[in-house]
Parts: sequence; structure tokens; C-alpha cells
Amino acid sequence: MGHLTDKPYIHHDNILPLISNLNVALCNQYGNQLKHFNMLIVGGAALALKYNFRMTVDIDADIDFTGAITDAINAAAYANNIPTDWLNWGFMNTYSYSRRLWNNAIFVTAIGYINVYVVNDIDQLCMKAASGRTKDLKDIVFLTGKVCNSGITYSLFTKEFEFLYGDSTSIKYSVRKKVEQEFKKYKMFM
Repeated sequence: MGHLTDKPYIHHDNILPLISNLNVALCNQYGNQLKHFNMLIVGGAALALKYNFRMTVDIDADIDFTGAITDAINAAAYANNIPTDWLNWGFMNTYSYSRRLWNNAIFVTAIGYINVYVVNDIDQLCMKAASGRTKDLKDIVFLTGKVCNSGITYSLFTKEFEFLYGDSTSIKYSVRKKVEQEFKKYKMFM
């Protein structure tokens, strides 16, 4: 699905303020009916938040909010003069999504009623490999370096991929070769 803009505008310094604006909009919408909920950030926004690695056009997030949230998302967009598709939970309908991403999620902060989590590096690498888009290759190279430097081998990567996706998702041949090449570069192809 296309975005309202192809120019990246979400970066390390504005992710948490945008989520804060979402919290304010939800408070305005729900008042004292609002309950605490969790948000798991993945994709480019996770890389921006954790490492200030790059910018992105949206925040891909698994949000366990039970009520209507679109009006609050739009209100936060209008308040910041950004496109209304700044927060994307549509990625949850892709092959790269797994509910098991929550198992190793890393808590970042609480912003009002929102508990913000970010995907861990090995799971993010698995997601990028599952997605297999050309634009994911730069992220795959970056993430492979991160996981290898933390002692994760190719064998552990394949086990985590299987844990997340079972046999429902596979890695494209060219992407698998790129991942293998990166693990070999770090001498972690075991």
C-alpha cells in the first residue's frame, strides 16, 4: 500500500513526541474511560528510535488498543501537520508479522496511557528477511552487524525465524544468500 508521502519525515527525535500527541488525542476522545495499553514499534521506526539509524514515512506498530483509534491518529497528524498515515498497523497483515514478536519486545517508556515497546534486533532481522524487499537490504546489513556483535549466530537466527513463522513464511533465495553472506562476514555462520 502506498503512503501519502514518500519523503521520510519520522526520525529519532519526533517518534516519542508523536506518540505523546496520540496519547493526548486519546485522552480527549475517551476521557477517564481510557485504559493503559501497549504499542510495539517495528520496522524503520524501531531502527530510528533505537539507533537513530534512518528516517521513515510511518511508524509500524502493533497496538493492543481495544477501541476506535483512527480519530486520535488523525488528530495527532493534524496537530503536527503530517500525513494521517503516520501510524501504520496494516503491517500486521503481512508475512513479516508474527504475534510472537511480543515475546522478546523491549520496553522503552510509558507515555501517558501508552506503554511503548520496540522489537528486539534478532526479531527485527527476521522480519526484514521475511519481508524480503529490496529496500530492506540496507536494514538487513545493519541488523546482521548488530546481532553478530551480540553473539548471535546464523543458526540462532534460523531458529528464531522458525519460532516466529513456523513453516508459514519463507525467505526469498536472494535475501537468504545476503543474510548468509553477512553472517559469514562476521564469522558467525555456524
